[in-house]
Order: sequence, then C-alpha cells, then structure tokens
Amino acid sequence: GHCVQKSSSASRRLSSPKLLQDEPLPTTPPETGVALLRSLMKGRKTDWHRARRAATWICEPDYTCEEFFRDCIAAFPELGLYVIASSASRLSEGSHAVPATTCGRTTDDEYQRTMGAFFSFFWLMRLGLEGPDSFSYGLNEHWEP
Repeated sequence: GHCVQKSSSASRRLSSPKLLQDEPLPTTPPETGVALLRSLMKGRKTDWHRARRAATWICEPDYTCEEFFRDCIAAFPELGLYVIASSASRLSEGSHAVPATTCGRTTDDEYQRTMGAFFSFFWLMRLGLEGPDSFSYGLNEHWEP
C-alpha cells in the first residue's frame, strides 16, 4: 500500500504508486509516445465513484487526508504513469540511471509534487478544520497534523 516514508533528507515522501502493468516493460522494440500511453492505460478508466466521493467528503470533519489520498489514487490510474516513466527510463538508460523528466527532476519528484498539489487543495478546502496547520506543517507518519 501507500505510506509515508522518511528519506535521507528527513522529509516525508509518499511511496511510489502501484505499477500500471503486471509484466515488466518490453526491452525491444519499445513503444513510445501515444502508442505507449494507449497500451499502458488500456482497460483503465477514471473511477468516478471514488472521485465524487473525494469531492463530496472533502469538507467533512471525519474525512481524513489519508482517505482523500486513497480515493485519489483509486480514482486516477494515470498516477501510475510516474512508475512507468521511471521503469522505462531505467530500461533505456541502464540500471543505474536516475530517471528524469524533461525539466530534469526525477519522476518520483514529480509524483511528490503532484500529490503535494492534491494535498494543498485538500487542506485549503478545510480552512475551518485542520487545513491551516496541515498546510503549514504537514502530517506525521500516521497521517495526523
């Protein structure tokens, strides 16, 4: 499952999302672009029930950031593309390569930034609850402000 991990820099990071496919990426010839995206997302669709649940419950005091996170991960399977991009980069660049995006950040950094944006939205919607404290100071390893 997804959990918060301590990194060497002492900041908390989310574990990587689940890989979109069960089999390893093919090594030759690799699909690219739209064909690769179409292949990876085949049969996967937005889970609108989970997306609506997150939207409906976001301001409810008993709805936690962890539940919001789990709803977002379940609702949007394309978040798993961060793992695919990481795996594809390692295949094409060698096993010791650090996968990077076009802006030079690792795919894990981009995943952390994306989830940080989701959490920021969650906390800003909860300004009358724990939102300001969580937005300012984050959460502990138990998903608590």
